[in-house]
Amino acid sequence: MAVPRGRSLKKADVAKALLDCDVFINIPIAKDHTELGFTGTMKKMMGVTSSTTNMFFDHGSEKLCR
Repeated sequence: MAVPRGRSLKKADVAKALLDCDVFINIPIAKDHTELGFTGTMKKMMGVTSSTTNMFFDHGSEKLCR
C-alpha cells in the first residue's frame, strides 16, 4: 500500500488483518535503536509488515534510499 505523504518510505506491505480490523490499539514502548535513535511504537509493529518493509526500519532510511 502507498504511504501518503511519505518522505522516505513510499510503500509498505501491511498485514490485511490489520487493515480490515474495526479497532486497533497500540501502546507505545520507549526503546532506542542504534541508527534511528528513538523507535517508539515501531518495535511492537514489526510483525504486521513484510520483511522488506521491516528492512527499511532496521537499516535506516538513508541506507535504503541512496
